[in-house]
Amino acid sequence: MSSSDDNSNELGVGRPARSDSPFAPPNTTSHDPSVSHDSKDQSIQAEPWMNQSYFAPDASEFKADNPLHRPLTVEELAENSVWDEPARAVGLAGELDPQQITWFRYYLHQQSQTQPGIPWLVTMAILVLAGPLAILGALFNWFGGNAWLAIVVMGPTVEEVFKIALPLWVIEKRPWLFSSGIQILICCFGAGLMFAAIENLLYLNVYIPNPSERLVFWRWTVCVALHTGCSLVAGVGLLQVRSRMLKRERQPQLIDGSNWIIAAIVIHGTYNAFAILIDGWLR
Repeated sequence: MSSSDDNSNELGVGRPARSDSPFAPPNTTSHDPSVSHDSKDQSIQAEPWMNQSYFAPDASEFKADNPLHRPLTVEELAENSVWDEPARAVGLAGELDPQQITWFRYYLHQQSQTQPGIPWLVTMAILVLAGPLAILGALFNWFGGNAWLAIVVMGPTVEEVFKIALPLWVIEKRPWLFSSGIQILICCFGAGLMFAAIENLLYLNVYIPNPSERLVFWRWTVCVALHTGCSLVAGVGLLQVRSRMLKRERQPQLIDGSNWIIAAIVIHGTYNAFAILIDGWLR
């Protein structure tokens, strides 16, 4: 055998394909009858790998109620509309066909179908639920690291996010349920006030036995002002998310108001650091 033959064998040239090789095509004689095997067919469907069936399809995949085969809802079409892509901007592609579905057109339609009293009912519901929800978030928050990091960073972050969680959800998912920006501020103010009241009752009756009059006064004045004020600061961020949504006629984006939400967290964290330093004096 020549040296060239030896090299060929070393490289695997001329050897039959091993049946156990992961790169070898599976040995099967079943073919998809719907695929053309014409040698002149240049489509990807005529490729050898496309001409073989490796498993029998599950009949359940073709049921009418299979979610993979159901038609999209109007909401899904609006949220994923190709007409909202940057390349379809009016400045680039001209005015849009009025028959096409966009997210903002869907928003306007839903807004027109919403009864006038519904936004205020939603506002009242959030006033009742947002504070307790934030308390639950704070109770279940646990950070097993440095105590200062837990109190100054993690705690304020969780509390401020949970206080605005419900109005934020409405703005992102059902923005037509707010008919004005004042409703957003009312929700945020109420969430902060409710949170402060519940937290004070827990601190002064459960966590701290026999609190001093100084501490009681501090918690019902300074702490209440802190929580309501920070919630309002974060609420300004939510207002900005909504206003840019309306101005730019696109889906709401949290990044538009993130600077205000971060500011609320920083203010709250700074207060917590200060409160740790004067804790002995308050008690």
